[in-house]
Amino acid sequence: MSETVQSNTGRDVHPVEEKIEKPLEKNSTILHEQLTSRIVIPPNSPLPKYFRVNLSDSSDLEYEITNIEAKDIPVEARQFMARADAAVYQVQKLVDQKRDHFKRYLREIEGYAKTALERGDIEIANIGMDTFETLFVDFEGPRLRKHYITTMLIWAVSIACVALVSTLLFQKVQTIDVLTGVAESRNHFLMPALFIIVGVSLGVTFSAFARNLELHFKTLGRFDASGLDPMARFVYCTIIAAVFSIFLKDGFLKVCVSNYCLDNEFSTNYLKCIVIGILCGFSDIIISRLLSDTMGKAATK
Repeated sequence: MSETVQSNTGRDVHPVEEKIEKPLEKNSTILHEQLTSRIVIPPNSPLPKYFRVNLSDSSDLEYEITNIEAKDIPVEARQFMARADAAVYQVQKLVDQKRDHFKRYLREIEGYAKTALERGDIEIANIGMDTFETLFVDFEGPRLRKHYITTMLIWAVSIACVALVSTLLFQKVQTIDVLTGVAESRNHFLMPALFIIVGVSLGVTFSAFARNLELHFKTLGRFDASGLDPMARFVYCTIIAAVFSIFLKDGFLKVCVSNYCLDNEFSTNYLKCIVIGILCGFSDIIISRLLSDTMGKAATK
């Protein structure tokens, strides 16, 4: 079905084709075909309502204001501009420019921007953007999450293996221990530290899974709440675990859940060392706040 759009002078400007959409399929390949087939770029109008929109060679949206006064541009139009720019940034950040999908995604965003800012159909354009964002997450989200979690697993397994191998080596070292006292220092410092590192690896990996079960367009690609890469996340949580352990050992802290307590005797119980590492790896924000409060109270005394 087609209809004729008229300008303010009453003259016919251009025909607009109505698009009948098919129901979305679950298969990812069909999802992608439906996503890219939705790209509908309205023809350029001689008199755009708010802005003339163009996708530049640098893959950014460019806006050319019409003869309308800037103060007459509604808030909804400005908000859509911000939404379209944010969507373009997400595509640029998450999709390789060498892939065919890259230009197709940007062309679809351009089409909705033209619908909103050239034709003035902001409500229709927002509905289209909602669908675009949903399909983009369905198609690209699992791939991006898999890459992040795989990287975390590689780091976790590598660090845990090094720590466990080190514990085995320390257990095998028996020469001159009696004379030098190395055995005592090893049992009270090195062994607990290695088991804490194993716990940190478990906690960080569990956190990566638990906090990224749901995917959203605005946060896609930001799988770490603090924006840390996997290596920085492990280093950060290990530092927190070290400070937390020192506070427990010196009696500054004592953490109890029901009848289970973490206190200054944890170094003789390797299971508690692993629990400390898991807590610091998974609940780093809570543990950091606890440490900050403790240091604040100690400073005021």
